[in-house]
Amino acid sequence: MHSFILSNFSKTAVQDKICEITDIGLLPSSFDQQSDIYQIYPQVNIKTVLQKPSIKIGQVRQFQLEFNKKPLKLPVQIAILWQAQYLTLVASNALLKILEEPVDQSFVFLSVDSYHRLLPTIQSRCQIINAINKEQESGNKATGDIDLKILYQSQVGERMEIITKACPTQQEALVWLKSLMTVAREKLPKSSAKGMKSLGRLLLNCQMIYNDIAINNVNYKLALDMLIMKWDKEV
Repeated sequence: MHSFILSNFSKTAVQDKICEITDIGLLPSSFDQQSDIYQIYPQVNIKTVLQKPSIKIGQVRQFQLEFNKKPLKLPVQIAILWQAQYLTLVASNALLKILEEPVDQSFVFLSVDSYHRLLPTIQSRCQIINAINKEQESGNKATGDIDLKILYQSQVGERMEIITKACPTQQEALVWLKSLMTVAREKLPKSSAKGMKSLGRLLLNCQMIYNDIAINNVNYKLALDMLIMKWDKEV
């Protein structure tokens, strides 16, 4: 089994990199139709208060069962854990056992926003491929450009103009959303109780919109429009 961590890649870039590494001769758009490509996504427990996404141990165990089978059509089996930073601790430990017991004719890819958010033991058992630092540089620049006070005080039309200008492409939208969440988290400790509640709702909405774009392939412009309208309102 070959294991890779793909850090700071967009979903399309992850799929392109997988095709390059495995040499399976597929188009990324056909991944969902392949029985030999097993994809794991974070799930949200809507019964919880925070409704945080997570990849649970049951999902990892199911993936392990699938990987005990031989590939049906492709020359290899491929597992993709999308946003693997959301692995729970017990799920991470279960995954670690899988990585320690290689399966022939198989590849495991962990797509993460930062490989530092994975257990060091998982990092040590995978080849880490980090996206070009231009995205990170853009993220740092975007963080400096975000004025949260102006965004809060703006009317919907003004907020739309600001965000649309900052997010001309899907990738830039994802970078900007990460930066917005960073700025909001930095403001949290200095805020009043009311402000903390507002920022908490904004962070939750931002994360949901980010997941819609990065994981669910929702049109990024429509997703941003939803954020602009909801902003810090409860979903």
